[in-house]
Amino acid sequence: MVSAALRETVDALSGEDRVSLLEYLERTTDRGGDDLTAEQLATVARRDAEMDSDPSIGLTADEFMASLRAKWA
Repeated sequence: MVSAALRETVDALSGEDRVSLLEYLERTTDRGGDDLTAEQLATVARRDAEMDSDPSIGLTADEFMASLRAKWA
């Protein structure tokens, strides 16, 4: 259970700090990240940097879902 104080602290973090916290938690628990190779992690980092430099190359969640529906409907 997450305490109210911890929840408030996390809520006050920036998006970037929340991602850093998530990465830390994944590294320090056995709940994630172990399935990716170094090459895959590098690809994720590269794509993340590309999105940061030009957000227009991606899709919103709604656009992505609409494209899936169009493809598989």
